[in-house]
Amino acid sequence: MESEKKKKKKSKGSSRIVMAVILFTISAVSLGYGLYNLNIYRSADSHNYQVSQNITVAPVPDEVVEEEETATEAEEFVEITYPYLNIDHYNLQKINADYVGTIYFPLLDICYPIAHSHDGEEYLKIMFDGTSNASGSIFMSEQCRGDFSSRNTIIYGHNMRNGSMFGTLKRLRNEEGLCDQDPYIYIYTPGDVRKYRIFAYYPAYQPDVCYDEISSFDLYDQYLDMVFDRSEYEFSEDLRNTMFEGYPGILTLSTCGRSNGASFNAVNAVFVGIGNTPIEVLEEQ
Repeated sequence: MESEKKKKKKSKGSSRIVMAVILFTISAVSLGYGLYNLNIYRSADSHNYQVSQNITVAPVPDEVVEEEETATEAEEFVEITYPYLNIDHYNLQKINADYVGTIYFPLLDICYPIAHSHDGEEYLKIMFDGTSNASGSIFMSEQCRGDFSSRNTIIYGHNMRNGSMFGTLKRLRNEEGLCDQDPYIYIYTPGDVRKYRIFAYYPAYQPDVCYDEISSFDLYDQYLDMVFDRSEYEFSEDLRNTMFEGYPGILTLSTCGRSNGASFNAVNAVFVGIGNTPIEVLEEQ
């Protein structure tokens, strides 16, 4: 009997040691992973800061900006207002030849240069300046035209935990009424500023029809039906009846990653107008 008691005590002691080792290992791995992520964020923030020196938000003027005189087919131009950004497009193109413009989403404090992807993969782990980093870049899908004239222009960015890149897109779904505070997204190119109005946001997957090209009016209508059916945003029927006349371009923002069954945050916005880059802003660069 005494021998059996000793065996049981020894067994319990061994189990406690094993459990302690497991807990220590889990803690060490968690700490290591946390430090790894912290290093990624710090490195990304440093490189993003350097690039951001080429982009600054200027005071908003009182006057209305005149509409652009030329347009791609099916785009009706109206007078628009937009935030002034001082952007050194020339230097951004020198930093990265794939640069096509800058995205500015004031509501979520998203402001980054956009790189045009060649294969949909390279900018997942490469920053705008070419530095290798898991935070990646904001990039346009390889299937889209670099002048933003595609019927469905798709722009990706990682869902970063620290809120960088497209890490704040989830706020649209999580914070009721947030989108209506300022539902506009702006794309600044060397020649113009394009203004878009959000009309949908929802969870998406890879692959997903929301990332498809829109090559015909029929497909455009089908795309809208699909998006409105899935959307978590209450977009009025009156706006839908007026804002999509003439089949204006659609801007799709999405968090990105390799296909693993996880959902992504997708946001759709419709083109509402375009303006010339102000001459006085160009002269200040």
